[in-house]
Amino acid sequence: MTSIPRDPVRLSVSILPSDERKIFQDSSFFTRGGGPHTLPSPAQVRAAADVQENKKVPFRQSIAVRFPSLNLIVKYGNMITNAEGQCLWAIRHLLHNAVPVPEVYGWCRDGNDVFIYMEMIHGDTLEQRWDGLTAEEKLEVCQQLHGIMENLRRLEQDSGAKFIGNINRKPLLDILFAGARHTPGPFPSISSFHDYFHTGGKGSSPSSSPDPYRVSLPDNVPITFTHSDLHRSNIIVTPAGMHPVRVLALIDWHQSGWLPAYWEYCKASFSSPHEDKWVTECVPKFLEKWECYEAWSYFQMAYWI
Repeated sequence: MTSIPRDPVRLSVSILPSDERKIFQDSSFFTRGGGPHTLPSPAQVRAAADVQENKKVPFRQSIAVRFPSLNLIVKYGNMITNAEGQCLWAIRHLLHNAVPVPEVYGWCRDGNDVFIYMEMIHGDTLEQRWDGLTAEEKLEVCQQLHGIMENLRRLEQDSGAKFIGNINRKPLLDILFAGARHTPGPFPSISSFHDYFHTGGKGSSPSSSPDPYRVSLPDNVPITFTHSDLHRSNIIVTPAGMHPVRVLALIDWHQSGWLPAYWEYCKASFSSPHEDKWVTECVPKFLEKWECYEAWSYFQMAYWI
């Protein structure tokens, strides 16, 4: 599949809205007709979550609460950070519709929970529709995803401030590192990240326990902005019965960040059974296949032990 050259777009940490509470009054939630419109308070969101889940759950790491009448989803929990909101804002602000994501309306903190208010995308997940798609429709979806990922790769860091970390130069939020003994970054280079990654996040010196697989992790690849969870459940497409099939949005950017260029392919391949045709036939159609997957898979196992 031939790549079409596209101009790079600079994503600097300095442009990101950094307020702990940020409401985008110029977003479509507030400017559409029928107003005035008010975002639900954290208390109202928690109450709606109890109704949605049909039970009261006092402790939530992450939950998405739907407000269909407001065309609104609120994602909240003690594992949510405003970095996901910053990511949605930056992608839409810099890439517009070239990378389709939900419009973010704002975010806030209440106690230990962060609340992100965003557009509800009306569609089905690709996971829900996949088995019912024809071979031609699956190919069309993969081609659309290829174009989307090509556009996402247009994002670049400041030339003098390269790092591996989340969007706002803080530790990585990839779930792979959730149980790591030492904080996952930010790292000043790919090689320093690999030295951390290959020790299982334990922080031991690479020279104290040399591993033959370490050289299989390429230190000389680009740093790219990465979704880090391109599972079919995070790809929203047009509902069943609507033709042609179109990718409406990529959702769940919680794990996103600046990572080595191979990371997207490895995570997307790892998130489904390795014999699944999604992994063997489809993922390579929209993501570059990397030979370091075996080494990556070997090292990532240390984080689950």
